[in-house]
Amino acid sequence: MLDERDSPEFTSKHALQLPTTLCAKCQPSFTPWPQPESGPRNFRWYDTVADVHNSAASGCGLCIQLLKNGRYEHPHHTAEENISNVGKFAIYSLGDGVKPEEGLLVLISMYWFEDPVKEEQMKKHVWAAKAFLIPGIQQAVLYDSIGETSSMHHTLELCKKWIQYCDASHTCRGTSTTTPEVLPTRLIEIDGDEPRLCADTSNIDTSTQYASLSHCWGLKKFLTLVKSNLSDFTRRISLKSLPKTFQEAIYIAKSLGFKYIWIDSLCIVQDDAEDWKHESVRMGSVYGRSGLNIAATAASDGQVGCWLPRDKDWRCQVLLGNDGPAPRLYECFPPEMLQPRNEQIPLMTRAWVVQERFLSPRTLHFTKDQAFWVCQSVTACEIWPEGIPRVQHYLECSLDLPKGSSWLSREGWPTIVEQYSSCNLTFGRDKLVAISAIAQLIQKKTPDGYVAGMWQSDLAAELCWSTSRGRRYMPSTAPSWSWASNSAPISYFNSPPYTFPVTKHYIEICSIDIEYSTPSNPFGEIISGTLEIRCEYLKECTVYAKEENSGIIIDDKRTLRGRTIIEGMGFDHWEEYAGVETFRAFWLPIAYLPEPGRHSGIVLQPTGVRKGEYRRIGSASVQRSGNSDLHFPSEPFLPREEYCARVDNTGGGKQDFYISIV
Repeated sequence: MLDERDSPEFTSKHALQLPTTLCAKCQPSFTPWPQPESGPRNFRWYDTVADVHNSAASGCGLCIQLLKNGRYEHPHHTAEENISNVGKFAIYSLGDGVKPEEGLLVLISMYWFEDPVKEEQMKKHVWAAKAFLIPGIQQAVLYDSIGETSSMHHTLELCKKWIQYCDASHTCRGTSTTTPEVLPTRLIEIDGDEPRLCADTSNIDTSTQYASLSHCWGLKKFLTLVKSNLSDFTRRISLKSLPKTFQEAIYIAKSLGFKYIWIDSLCIVQDDAEDWKHESVRMGSVYGRSGLNIAATAASDGQVGCWLPRDKDWRCQVLLGNDGPAPRLYECFPPEMLQPRNEQIPLMTRAWVVQERFLSPRTLHFTKDQAFWVCQSVTACEIWPEGIPRVQHYLECSLDLPKGSSWLSREGWPTIVEQYSSCNLTFGRDKLVAISAIAQLIQKKTPDGYVAGMWQSDLAAELCWSTSRGRRYMPSTAPSWSWASNSAPISYFNSPPYTFPVTKHYIEICSIDIEYSTPSNPFGEIISGTLEIRCEYLKECTVYAKEENSGIIIDDKRTLRGRTIIEGMGFDHWEEYAGVETFRAFWLPIAYLPEPGRHSGIVLQPTGVRKGEYRRIGSASVQRSGNSDLHFPSEPFLPREEYCARVDNTGGGKQDFYISIV
């Protein structure tokens, strides 16, 4: 939250904001002051979803908000059905230890009774909705947020205040201070009537502030910088020829005082592979030094624009306890207001945007409902221009970023990879390139070898990543042992919040041999990569590839006191094994976690090219069951010589076993 003593005048010092109009069913629920500590306060509400729609159409602000969040638990029901049910309206505490004046939860439940005579036995949830009640700003904001539509002009007035306060009171330059004090190779000059390309920025003062744009390219073609129009662009770029998103981004940047803007498709020559390679490795500097990153967060392509006009129902304010001496003004909104679904914020599903968000000191998000300001010190929005209140973990904004720079570290890398891998990428070859700027920044802060998207100091543990199904396979040149070889979301066996100490590693990385597409850039595309590993154990196993019940059977009955070990397995690429029920493979144990008693490892398959050479095909862990634990005996799990690339005799009858993974 901003310090009120130093903050600019975000709010008027005059009248209270007018509360939203509520219907006859909703209004009585807010008249008495709720006392959730004595249990939820229940009220009889509408009996059908159709009634809720009618109320919303008549202007009830709360019904409008609840319909944004309402969900059917049984898909065959629709809002048009005249469901015979009972609707209940309840106000709950937001959570343990949260006082009513800090926040409340409105929960709507509708039940359908198949047999009214036995309604308690036949009760089914049909439709449910919820909304948060959080104390609002007691004064009216300076711009007209409850007009018929909220104009871009009014929102930009608030954006100016955010920038002014950040300039005066924050030090939001965490990433830019680690980048060279040089401007991007090219910028778009926007202080004239028509924009033009500055093809050479060497004659511009390096302290010059510029804006940048994060946007979805989409499937529709639009004007880009290519070799044939580069000369024309330096003289003039027709504003009307640009997509709506670009036009509005230029208007926003210009209105906020910027003379230059950087837009990828207009500042990188799109039909020049060498120029793309040169510029792609500079993304950390481009976004890290940006004075403001403008994010068209709700736009799926360039024709949508940054700004989406909003009806007056985008916001709802209610008075609680207006039968008492001091009624309180609350903002009432569905969770999606702060935690939009992916379809509402398509930009956030784009993999390239992860590093744009993480590295930009300040980002201005334009969503369907409101604008968000995210800098390294505060996250604010039009509802709470001084900062979104922190109510434990109940009020988290999905556009927020961890404050400070400690998260941008070697320890935070697994979390970054998990978030990045859940996003979409058009070309598999860009998997490592599109996150390279973050990796470069981390390496500057904590020198460590960067190996195919992983860190050398903890490479053994980082090999234990796993995937989830549901993503189209995308060819990749990354080695199979790297998460970058996979197009599905990645998760780590030991990432927050489930962090457990690893007490033993069963492998040692002996050598790493990687061939890069550009030899001078270890953060870019990889042609091939091989790990040589000394392993303590390697066990042949049977893999069951049935989609509904896949797993591995480690079929040595001596391993667990006469019991066969059967464990679930996650395939890296499910589509490769369609129609295959069982096959032989190898389980390589990598790490042991005493809590929860798990041996994590990966599943390998011989390449057939060289003896002892394998490729990774999945992950599998052996979990402790009851009071039993898996203690690897000396014999059943030891690698056999025919499994290995080489075996070294170390004396005393001991041997070291080596395999390679590509």
